[in-house]
Amino acid sequence: MLKLFGREYCTKEELQFLPLPAKESSGPLSTGEGLAYHVRDLTEQERERLIQQGEAVRDNKDKRLIILDEEFASGLMCTKREGNTLSMGLRTFWDSDEYEALTKNNSFKIKGAHINIVSHITIQELSYYLNGLQAYNGFASRFLWICARRSKLVPLPERMPEEKISKLQKRLWQLVALAQKRGTMEMTNACLSLWKEVYYELSKEHAGLAGSVINRAEAQTLRLALVYALLDGKGYIDKNHLQSALAMWNYAQESALYIFRNKEKNGYEQKILEALSKGPLSATELSKIFNGHLSKERLQPILEQLEARQKISVERQKTAGRPRIILRLNSLYEKKAKKEKKA
Repeated sequence: MLKLFGREYCTKEELQFLPLPAKESSGPLSTGEGLAYHVRDLTEQERERLIQQGEAVRDNKDKRLIILDEEFASGLMCTKREGNTLSMGLRTFWDSDEYEALTKNNSFKIKGAHINIVSHITIQELSYYLNGLQAYNGFASRFLWICARRSKLVPLPERMPEEKISKLQKRLWQLVALAQKRGTMEMTNACLSLWKEVYYELSKEHAGLAGSVINRAEAQTLRLALVYALLDGKGYIDKNHLQSALAMWNYAQESALYIFRNKEKNGYEQKILEALSKGPLSATELSKIFNGHLSKERLQPILEQLEARQKISVERQKTAGRPRIILRLNSLYEKKAKKEKKA
């Protein structure tokens, strides 16, 4: 794959008309400020130093960054540290191309950034390191989760012929150069018609941990359709581009459901519901059930999800100090659970 995105098969004449590749980093992911630093505007001193070192100097308008982080677990570990900004930074960059670090020292504002992250992790590591907070706060839903296994074991796989790689590489860079000249991409009438058909289903809110991971389906699908259109060399998004995007999203969605459904069944939600089935509990009493293994920051979004799905009700009683939180099973959910238990 790395050879495909290289430029060794492009001639000197071709390179004159091709854009520079995106800035690359092998990670690991650490903080939001770290991401922002790599897509900041270069100072004149930094530009001069790069020129002296014989390196290619980018225009400050070119703020593309691709991160090929082989160990996603290290990034997830960072999000658990108090005060770490990686989760917030990733969510901010996904939502827009702007980022502003309001720190006392070295504050800066980023505009026009485009960051792409490709990473890997085993299901076992993911289950251990991705806590409820990062799943429910939108961090997880900003990734496309692709579950993959080897279809067969090949001790000595054959290399792709150089001739094929050469053609693919040259064509890819031609498409990248063409894509950078595009302006606003519109949908064709056929594409708009299909989009209206699928939009409501894509925009449907899904409950639970697995649901939180796939709740940005419409935005993810639209971005994929745009990529397929650009790879097709077109200046518009057609029906076939959207169909390709929907197929890709469906695979990512099924992967996410496969990964996170089991995690949800064995997670904290069931333990909370079982505890409340014995009677109402205060937030403090509920926390003690987990013996300090579930912090308030991780417990809060889980309770919010259970309340939103009408599985529990939350009562806030006034006191002289902070309000006392009383949690109890929702009466309708409790009746349904008892009925299912009898059956």
